[in-house]
Amino acid sequence: MHNAMRKSKIANPSIQVVIASKDYEELTLEELLREQLQLVTNFEHFTFEDSVPIEIRTLPQKEVNREKATAAAHVAITQVMALMARQKEDYLQFQKDNSNEDGDEKMSDSDDSDDSDDSWSSKRIRKEPDNDFIQISSFFSNLAKNIAFDVGFRVQGVQVDDDKHCWCPCGHCMLPWRKRFELNEILTEYKGDCGSRARFTPVGLMAHLKEKKKSCLLHYGVHIFLMELYGDLRGTGHKALFKVGDYNYKIAEAEENKEKKQLLDKAIRDLRAEEQKTFLLQQQIKQKDDQLREYREKMKEISPDRCEDIDHLIKNFDALGYNKHAIIPDSNVYDEEFIAKEKALNELIDATLKHLLYGNEEPNEDEKITITVPQSFDQEVFDINKVIDSEFQKWRKAKSGSKGRGKCLFVTGKFTKKFLHDWVVEYSAWNNMDTRKKNKEVIAIDKGGPTRQFLSQFWGQIELLAVPHTNKTLNKQHQIQLFSLHSGGLCPELNLNLEDGVRNATKGETEDIVAALNKRIDQYYRMVGLILFRSIVGKYSISSKVMGRFMRNVLLRNCEPRDKDKYPEPEVMIDCRQLGGNFKVEDLKNKTIREVSDDFGFDADEATSATKIDSDNFSTIFMQMAFVESRRRAIDAIKLGISLDGEIDLGLSKTPVGK
Repeated sequence: MHNAMRKSKIANPSIQVVIASKDYEELTLEELLREQLQLVTNFEHFTFEDSVPIEIRTLPQKEVNREKATAAAHVAITQVMALMARQKEDYLQFQKDNSNEDGDEKMSDSDDSDDSDDSWSSKRIRKEPDNDFIQISSFFSNLAKNIAFDVGFRVQGVQVDDDKHCWCPCGHCMLPWRKRFELNEILTEYKGDCGSRARFTPVGLMAHLKEKKKSCLLHYGVHIFLMELYGDLRGTGHKALFKVGDYNYKIAEAEENKEKKQLLDKAIRDLRAEEQKTFLLQQQIKQKDDQLREYREKMKEISPDRCEDIDHLIKNFDALGYNKHAIIPDSNVYDEEFIAKEKALNELIDATLKHLLYGNEEPNEDEKITITVPQSFDQEVFDINKVIDSEFQKWRKAKSGSKGRGKCLFVTGKFTKKFLHDWVVEYSAWNNMDTRKKNKEVIAIDKGGPTRQFLSQFWGQIELLAVPHTNKTLNKQHQIQLFSLHSGGLCPELNLNLEDGVRNATKGETEDIVAALNKRIDQYYRMVGLILFRSIVGKYSISSKVMGRFMRNVLLRNCEPRDKDKYPEPEVMIDCRQLGGNFKVEDLKNKTIREVSDDFGFDADEATSATKIDSDNFSTIFMQMAFVESRRRAIDAIKLGISLDGEIDLGLSKTPVGK
């Protein structure tokens, strides 16, 4: 049976050797070194960075696999087998020279003595040459997979004792390697266990092998293996392969010193470059620290609340390991880059709209979407809830498929694409006039002015928008608020708040009434999305007070906190803070999503409920749940409106974050 298939035997069973469950090919460089060096003295203090020379820590994978070592192993196998053949020939000749005429072996005084280390006795003649080849091949083929025993040969020796990283493969320290490849029986059969615990330099290891190879085939083969592997190093061969002080040794040493000097010179240059880089980085950090301090002081004078926000963000950034300098706003918002991006965005919208309008002819004036508003746009007269409720009632009363339903703000189905075109803003005074008096002389043509005024008032009062409901059972009026307004802009109500609002408003009423109210809430959110779409394609401005960075990213760019490549984590933290994200990271860390869900008004799903909050998932899981999933109902309904019920893509996802 092949030796590699046998169970490995360890001479001293008290020695504890840990072998990784992974196959050799799956182990990393560090895992290999930790496994193969675990019996080295003071291994319990082993650290990859401090215990292994840098040349070995940075070995490429092809060197870990040691392709050249495989060829050296083949040479070692060949020469060991050749030596064994010569031993056999010598022994047979010895028998012939010392036998009498009848073929009996002559007796001598030396026959009863023990074999000397340098004699070829009958005990060293193998009776199973085929098995010898299997055993020897197994040992040296796997020697090519030992990346630890000859580390000292592969270093320049820049650090003291760097080259003192060699161990005899047949000694005590390499037992883990032999155990992995089940080579201990081979060591026993060929009497190769030298028991060495020494940590050699390359010169010391070669001296040890030269001494032991006189009586051991395995040490002989290891000597051949190293001679072959490092025979052409630097064009001269490693100095340890030669006699100390001779000509070849001095030549090899000179090449080694030359390489060492080049390495030291490069290290000095790299160090100076790194020092300069560190100095510049420290200067930049100091400059940014000063800017952050100045920004904080400026905000302290303008708004103490804003200053408190900055202090809060700094603490949270520090807790998550974010760069706190991201808190500083751009010093020049309207720089050339911003203007170029804004121009590109407008061109993108124009091109997209042109494509969308193809095949969608503009409706006649009397078929356009028509919005009825008070004649005056003063805030005291314009009531967003009255205007929107009027539009909803007009849509609900109009018969399905009629022209009236196709002209409403809550238009659905095939009529939705009318939002691609201009609408008509109609004054209530005109609307109440006798139809006979409606002529071109009294109709104000909407060239953008009335629309602009309507949108200005709509966005100015959006936080007041609510869905009304009259509970006829209890004879009570209810208003279900749809938005809240923060320093960072508009924010839809939480799913749970909407559910609570519907539950309170419909106490004692039928399921059909509950369903109708829920449908109306979704229609209102969708209507907001439709108006957003019209504002964008009509290039009407939307105040950043209304559409802050967070909602711009979530609603218009389809960027959410879970998309950290598209929406950087520090940006999420800043934007959510301005939406009322008044929490301390340290208070949330190590808590599960389920534990914090009630405080932040969201339902923990099964996939994440047991997940503990940490720096890695704070944005992608916690912020996603607390600021997006908690408002998913409203967000999806608004996005449905922006896309004209999924029919339109303005391509806004291609625009930069926050723009």
